[in-house]
Amino acid sequence: MSSLNAHASLAPAFFPSAGRQLFGCLHEPQGDPQERAVLLVAPFGHEAVRSHRAFRRLAGKLAAHGLTVLRFDFTGCGDSAGDLNDASWDIWRADLASATRYLRSQSRCRRITCIGMRGGANLALQVGVERGEFDQMVLWQPILEGAQALEHLRAMHRALIDQCGGSPTTSESSQASLGPAVGEEELLGYAYPSTLIQQLEQLQALPVPGAPASRVLLVDNGQSSTLGALESELRTHGVDVESAHLPDAEIWHEEVYKALLPHPSLQTMEEWVTRS
Repeated sequence: MSSLNAHASLAPAFFPSAGRQLFGCLHEPQGDPQERAVLLVAPFGHEAVRSHRAFRRLAGKLAAHGLTVLRFDFTGCGDSAGDLNDASWDIWRADLASATRYLRSQSRCRRITCIGMRGGANLALQVGVERGEFDQMVLWQPILEGAQALEHLRAMHRALIDQCGGSPTTSESSQASLGPAVGEEELLGYAYPSTLIQQLEQLQALPVPGAPASRVLLVDNGQSSTLGALESELRTHGVDVESAHLPDAEIWHEEVYKALLPHPSLQTMEEWVTRS
């Protein structure tokens, strides 16, 4: 048993969201828990797979401080019900709200910190503004422009096909037997429905219509800082914002076997959450 596991128990569970069952893992500390709980909001698609180890590690580190932590899968992702054809941006926002309710019911904590990565950060930002359920939030490399993120994802998909000796044209010609169904776009092994693609195309981090939480930490792993405009926007709503520019491997783009744990980012988040 690792030193982190010795300080917490891990309980897999299913909980309801809009008539579907979502899968989650609840990390519960040994002894008396703190009065704060933490909700971890992973990205989707291949980014969820590639960030899984980091989120598992972060959950263990926070639980070792006496915090109850919930990780969960969105509708159509991981071990939750459905597939991506059942998913939409609005459904995922509802899932996040359901996960918050479940965490609150299990932990009995009034104060909830939400930590979201990439698209999960965008969902956390929107739900935080709409529902006001979080007093702290960590936005880990949120997507600033969905159209740009999709183009990068498409480029990665084409590069993978080339690496495997095929070509996008060859792949498209064989869709009837091997590729995604009509109305879907396959990106790195995930068949995204056209409705979700359109919603992602329109995704913008700015403007932010209100305060998602009273305190926010922005974590930027890019070689050059990209979150300055978001920081300024949050300050206009009275949010206490801190920024951590930590150039590091962007693990959501790394193959699982290549990705290293982003220890500076994990340590920064651990210290920020636990000093409140």
